[in-house]
Amino acid sequence: MPGLIRDLGSEQKLVRSHVVSVLASLGASQAAPHIAKLADDPVDTVRMCAVDALGVLKAHEFEGTLVAALDDSASVVRMSAAEALGRMAARDTIPSLRRALDNDPNPEVRLHAVESLVLLGDQQSRERVPQVLREISWRVRLHPRWKKLRKVVETGEPLTPWPPD
Repeated sequence: MPGLIRDLGSEQKLVRSHVVSVLASLGASQAAPHIAKLADDPVDTVRMCAVDALGVLKAHEFEGTLVAALDDSASVVRMSAAEALGRMAARDTIPSLRRALDNDPNPEVRLHAVESLVLLGDQQSRERVPQVLREISWRVRLHPRWKKLRKVVETGEPLTPWPPD
């Protein structure tokens, strides 16, 4: 593990992003503080991987880092942050996710935000799902993940994380 954590400081962006993903897949929660530092990396794909990994690791001590990532300049980072907060069941971040749902210019970021809000049990946001689904491309809408979200809203059943934990 120490070698992987050391590799988070690699000069190569692909190494940094792959090591973050490996550490997350190993469930290396002890690496979360090191991964969180990469949420400020100059490369957006590295930031995205770091934010995603914090959600996978359910690193609640870095919820503030994920909330800050909802304002990142790269939409892929904002999407990952919204998804990570839902995956972590971070109910205290509902106001930040609602802000992303209301204000983010990217419809796919709004989609990830509304999914996390539904996952967190925010009833007010369930009503927004059909509108948000209409805003995205038909190809995205056909993905099983978003079909499941639509079904959950139509039937009133609870949403489980995607992919299942």
